[in-house]
Amino acid sequence: MDSTLFAESNAYYAFDIKTYDAIYAKVKDSLTALRDKYKAIETREDKEKEKLDSLKLTKIVTEKKLNKERESTSKKLIPNLNGQLNPLKSK
Repeated sequence: MDSTLFAESNAYYAFDIKTYDAIYAKVKDSLTALRDKYKAIETREDKEKEKLDSLKLTKIVTEKKLNKERESTSKKLIPNLNGQLNPLKSK
């Protein structure tokens, strides 16, 4: 719909207020329903993103802990000449 067509329709329906109000109410209801639908989708996506971010953070923290444990363990053990592992004294 271009501006000329809108102006003509607006002028026509301005003489019939009941019809104009009915059209306006339908449009308003339709736009409100669309807004609510998209807000619900946005809220759901935000919750999913928050959950994924939380899982990602948990994974990173867990990996860092495991790496520290591995590092700590590897520093305590060294292979001797016979290929056996011997614990070192703690520092």
